[in-house]
Amino acid sequence: MKIKEIIEAKDAWLDLINQKFSIRLSYKLSKYIKLIESELKVIEEEKSKLVKEKYGVKGENEEWSIPQEKIKDFYDELNEFFESDSDVEEFDMSMDDLISELEKNDDNVINIVNIVKLEPFFS
Repeated sequence: MKIKEIIEAKDAWLDLINQKFSIRLSYKLSKYIKLIESELKVIEEEKSKLVKEKYGVKGENEEWSIPQEKIKDFYDELNEFFESDSDVEEFDMSMDDLISELEKNDDNVINIVNIVKLEPFFS
């Protein structure tokens, strides 16, 4: 899966973890979400390094900014990074099985947009 898919699914994971599942599935999902959170942290660190070490300028009040003449190159490199493959493995469950698990509890409500964002993570 692409790095951008991990970034785009961040809120969808938060939505999913708030649903009611069996304790076994909840445990497995919680562990997987910790892996996703760790990946998001690394992605953010790399993005920050791109700003601080290559394109950014530190202002008077310690805030970083990218000069106008470097913005296009910054976004080109950032988008190339976002399009690269992540080494995060799919969750060991099909999307159909996840939906079946969600349907087991009438209290479960998840936005269809979030289901679509989570799809790359399931086999």
